Amino acid sequence: MRTHTLPTTLAGFALIVVSLTACSGTTPTDTTTPTGAKNSSRAKVATPSPSSSSGGVANETGKCVDGQATPTGSKQTLTISDCNLIDVMGSNNTVTAGKTKHLVIEGSGNTIVVASATEVTTLGKNNTVKYEGTEPTFNERSSGNSVQPKVIKK
Repeated sequence: MRTHTLPTTLAGFALIVVSLTACSGTTPTDTTTPTGAKNSSRAKVATPSPSSSSGGVANETGKCVDGQATPTGSKQTLTISDCNLIDVMGSNNTVTAGKTKHLVIEGSGNTIVVASATEVTTLGKNNTVKYEGTEPTFNERSSGNSVQPKVIKK
């Protein structure tokens, strides 16, 4: 009886390579916001994808992994360090975040204080974002959300 170990091994290796390639994530493409488009829901900008589908790790703690943080828990108080993309998927959270380019809020009833953000996109309802520094571009895709400067008490 003759065995065909080399062809079987090569076929198995090819199957593994194809499987791993299908699982690889991609990073959202960043597009520039047109000048003067602040606070306009009509601004044509790329909306970041949730971290869980683009390579980051969705978890209750919101830990920044590979430049992306995706807290999924609800009714929590969280602190997130500087991170390129923060996607809050949970609801009724109080989040203190560092600097970010993209803040996406998919959950509802969250209060988020961010050190700075270039762009804020709300997909959930009744969220409040307070920012420090320059006013971010606000893309409201839902209702009842607000983005306002953080009031610093003296």
